[in-house]
Formats: sequence, structure tokens, C-alpha cells
Amino acid sequence: MSVQNQKIKLLEKFANTKNNPYMFSVQQLNLPTPQKRNQLSSKERSIVREQHKTLFENDDAMQELFRGNFDEYFNAIEDPNLMIRRMDERMHEIENAINNKNNNASRNNLDDLFTEELDDTEDESLLIEPEIEQLEMFFENDLLYQKSDKWSEHLHELGHSIYDHQNRKDPDVFRVTINACMVVAKIAYAADMDEAVLDYPDKDIIAMEIKTSIRGYELALTFLQRVRESMVKLINKKFEPMGEWRNSLLVADEIVLEIQSRIVNLKRKLYPPSK
Repeated sequence: MSVQNQKIKLLEKFANTKNNPYMFSVQQLNLPTPQKRNQLSSKERSIVREQHKTLFENDDAMQELFRGNFDEYFNAIEDPNLMIRRMDERMHEIENAINNKNNNASRNNLDDLFTEELDDTEDESLLIEPEIEQLEMFFENDLLYQKSDKWSEHLHELGHSIYDHQNRKDPDVFRVTINACMVVAKIAYAADMDEAVLDYPDKDIIAMEIKTSIRGYELALTFLQRVRESMVKLINKKFEPMGEWRNSLLVADEIVLEIQSRIVNLKRKLYPPSK
């Protein structure tokens, strides 16, 4: 296999892994444009930073990319040019590792660069990606996803109206607005599990799928808790519209219970009781 073909396979393998750098970033909401990010208040920036810290702590590939340095990662989030530069550096690291693959030390270093080893098979069918329209999104028919999506969209629109159009700059409104979208994004990620996988003979594959789903639900709970905390503060401050916050809080509690129930059921599948 040529070095170029190895490089292509390696990069495609990396792109498709559950821990790739875009596992979380593709689900991020529409935060202010780069020009407006510099105009964020200290309160707003701390809330955005809180959100991205959670994403970073749960994204193995981003941690690898930035060597565990959250500040460098966050700077790259704020300045896309820094992200591009770091990705370019990463590409050069990969190329150098492949070119020196015959060197044992370099080979071991290459293995450390990725969370999964490259499969050296010549099966070109592994490189064929399905058309986007052919992909089945299992989460779209999930009742919890549908409920949380409706709840999230309502809160996002409400927060945007209050914060931007009405110019009532309350930090808790901002926190609700940017975290509500993350709740539904993580539920979609967790619920997008093909149940047929649970019938696989390979227990390791089943365990990986279940753990991935649990991880998504736990992240949804993290973002949901932040939304709940800020809505309670808004209610206590008597920040209008009070009825909207109270109703949304009730729905949030229902979503919490459903997520917790799903996590319990998934853990039972992962660690079935001994007979």
C-alpha cells in the first residue's frame, strides 16, 4: 500500500471515529460571529467558556489535538485561524509519522496519535461513504428527542427575542439560550443508536455503543441542569415572562426523568444482573 493510500485511509478512519474532533463541534449552536465575539461581556464570555469546557473535557480527540490545554482550544474556538493552524500542524504530524512508519519508535508514536489503530485491510469498500440522504437518523423518530427539540427551539427563540430584540441583557437568559440547544444535540447523539447492534455477537461492539449512548445522555443532563438552574434564578428574580419559565421548567423536569430512566436501562444492558 502506498504512503498516499495509507494517509487517506488513516485520515478517513480518524474522521469516522466516535472520538473525532468534530464529535461535539458539529453540534454546537450558532454563537456570535467572530466579529461579535470580541464584543461579548465578561459574563457572556464566562458562560460560553463554561459550555466549551464541558465539550472539551468530553472530546478525546480535541484534548489530543491541543495536548490537554483548554485555553489554547478556547482561543482557537474564538479565532478559527488558530484552529486551522493547529489542524495543519496535526496533518504534518500524521504525514511524518506515516513516512517514518518503518521506524519502531515512530510507529509507536503513530499509534499514540489516535484512539483507534488503522485497519490495514485492503478492502476499499470501507472507504465508501454513504450519501447523506441515505443515512438513517434513528433519533428523528425518538419521542424524547422530539419533545426536547420542541422545548429547546422554544427556549432558544424566546431567549433570542428577550436578549437581542428586547435588549434585556440578563446573563441567565443568555445561559438558558445557549445551553438549551446543547441538550437536544446530546439527546440526538445518544438516541442515534441502531438497536440491531445489541444483537451483535461481539460484546465489545455492543459495550462501546451503549457507553457512547450513556455518555451522550449524561452530557445532555449536564447542559439541562444549567438551563434549569438559570430558569429557577429567572423565576426567583421575577424576570418576565414568568409563565414561560415555569412551563419550561416543568418540561425540563420531565426530560430529566426520562433521561435518567434511559441511563438506568442502558446500564442494565451493559452490566446485566448475574443469574
